[in-house]
Amino acid sequence: MPCLTMRGRRLASVALVVLPALLYAADPVQFLDARIDLDRRQITVASSSNREDFLAAAEALSEAANWKLQLDTKPLGVRNASVNARARTVTIEYDPRLLPFEEAADIDTGALSVLYVPLTVKLAIPAGKSAPAPPALQNPLARCFSYKLTGEKKKADIDITAGWQVGENVKPLYFWSVKAGCPSPLGAGAKYGKLGPTFSAEASQQQNADPDSMKAAIAYRKDLPIGNRRDGWQFNADLLSYEFERKIAKEPVLSDAGRPVLRKYIDKNSNLTWTSNAKYVNPWKRMNWTLGLAGFESGRAVSRTVKSTSSDREEQGVARLLFDLDLQKPLFRQGRPVLELHGYHSLRLPFRQEPFQRVGENGGEMYLTNKPRHWTLIEASWLITKGAKIGFQYKRGSLPPSFEFVDHQLTVGLNLLLKRR
Repeated sequence: MPCLTMRGRRLASVALVVLPALLYAADPVQFLDARIDLDRRQITVASSSNREDFLAAAEALSEAANWKLQLDTKPLGVRNASVNARARTVTIEYDPRLLPFEEAADIDTGALSVLYVPLTVKLAIPAGKSAPAPPALQNPLARCFSYKLTGEKKKADIDITAGWQVGENVKPLYFWSVKAGCPSPLGAGAKYGKLGPTFSAEASQQQNADPDSMKAAIAYRKDLPIGNRRDGWQFNADLLSYEFERKIAKEPVLSDAGRPVLRKYIDKNSNLTWTSNAKYVNPWKRMNWTLGLAGFESGRAVSRTVKSTSSDREEQGVARLLFDLDLQKPLFRQGRPVLELHGYHSLRLPFRQEPFQRVGENGGEMYLTNKPRHWTLIEASWLITKGAKIGFQYKRGSLPPSFEFVDHQLTVGLNLLLKRR
């Protein structure tokens, strides 16, 4: 009898432990969604479970082996998984070498997914057209003052280059160039295109770094993909632009004492123009390329160093056809673009005479002509750190408004690339 009593006590104690566990067993963890942060190289999975259920599964959720990432049919390596109990999220770190993208919009829609193996729950990660847009700011122009570094030139909203150069028939010691833009989407998802200010400047000729070509504009752009393909058409227009060039020149004058001296003055050419062009854009895997098939630039000269002898106002007009080709090839290593090759060539065909200057022609003095104007730029840049590169450039040709010819110019310098947040 005492033995039976002892056995009964043991059964009772086991029941007191097991029954509450059975009555209050945690439900399987539930997941809400998954988002990718390419800058931090991690994926965040949010849970909709309550705190108790999430904590009960925390140990399994923090096991990297319990998670599988996949891009189309290609598995991606999971390096680590960590749990945030307060936010009820799981952060998954992946191998960036297998996912060499800078924006989720660059990944094909529906191609990226994450699988929680114990429950065989698969979550699609928003990408491509379904990728979440940047959070809207109260002031649309506020994004023009918030930037982050980027490794790819084609994604940069601000592109600054400065360095040293050598050239044929020129003796400058340094050069610089700037390209900047802040387009704002018109309508949800840029349904009606993008509109915003742009600025570009190039100093390649002057020892004192006075710019040879500058342009400020209000630019419009509309992308039209072809069906579900990645290639398509791009329409660009400068609703209003001002292209100008200025440099410090000297002229002989007589001083108050009657002696000849050199007086400095500003030598300036400028045009007020309107431009439009249509381009075919092909993000080919081996090399991205853009072909400008039809472009037109028109307007009027505001100031000119060289003037026509004719009094006809049409002689001061600007009208050009424009064709161009842009090639880009980034080379990746461990998920980062370490080397980028870039080539660009443009051809302008003026209908009316415009300034032109080249050593060996017209005694080296600027003159008016409607001869074709070419511009060639070839670049190779190596990534130092994200957004900063060492680059080599080759330039040949001329740019508006003065079209001062640059002959076989080689440059080496630093390149800074920024994109809006």
